[in-house]
Amino acid sequence: MKSSYDIVMSFRLNRSWKQVALATVLGVVFYQLINLLRPNYGNLQPLFAGNVWAYVKDLFGYYLCFEWISVFLFMKIGLVYSKWFNLRVLSRGWGSLFWYNLKYLPVIFLSIFLFAPLTNGLRYLVLQFPDYAWEVYYPEYFMTMKMYTRYLVPMFFLGLGYLNYNVFLDFNDWQTQRFKDKLKAMSGNEESFLKQIKVFDNEGETVLDVQKVIWMEVTQKSYCVHTAVRAFKTKFTIAELEERLNPNIFFRINRSTIINLKHFKNYSFWEYDKYIVRLDDNKTEFVMQRSRLKDFKEVLNL
Repeated sequence: MKSSYDIVMSFRLNRSWKQVALATVLGVVFYQLINLLRPNYGNLQPLFAGNVWAYVKDLFGYYLCFEWISVFLFMKIGLVYSKWFNLRVLSRGWGSLFWYNLKYLPVIFLSIFLFAPLTNGLRYLVLQFPDYAWEVYYPEYFMTMKMYTRYLVPMFFLGLGYLNYNVFLDFNDWQTQRFKDKLKAMSGNEESFLKQIKVFDNEGETVLDVQKVIWMEVTQKSYCVHTAVRAFKTKFTIAELEERLNPNIFFRINRSTIINLKHFKNYSFWEYDKYIVRLDDNKTEFVMQRSRLKDFKEVLNL
């Protein structure tokens, strides 16, 4: 279930050839820097030997002109992977971002087996035309473990950089939209918010004044509304209630709970970037992630 605290990932970098070209340049430059750690500076040897033209031809003719295919395919593979494994929604918080990156690692490691043979096969066909020979193709252009390890380090950093830059862009959009929504809620017509809510229990249905609600929660796939006297069920989801209730009065402290701020007592740090939020009945408390603390403080200061 997606809430307003979730960031919808657009992977917008896939939409522009300029971004593909920039990512290719960054990947190739990073690979060239790695050569500084290799014996005799690896592919940088002509440059340090003073043969700048040979190095430039190798840089553009052997790498940049072909590796854009690798980057393009990686982005497309990553997009499909994100759809298949439900990586299109990211929850706020450093912990969620860490696990999100961890879940993305397999596509970085495995995609090399898909794009590297194609990129190097095309490189072989173009650069060796028309004198094709197996002795030339293998092992220089053939998919071997040596080729895989050449791609591994630059693709690891390029892949995570690509992912987190997408996160950065979508997080900025999310923040902007949240700010607009807050301004709209603060200046909007109070009549646009829910004043009553339909609820039911074993005795039947009724209409409840939202001011009597202390908190709402999801429990065992049921949406419950709690008052000082009793609990009811409702057909509204937590996401729907969050959208339709006055955000200056009701706050969603976690994925499954919305509280009435008029019944808020205090909060305190608990453990592992989590906080305990207590209500004024001196018995009801909930867990809130640090990622929601900033918004919680802002609402309390209204």
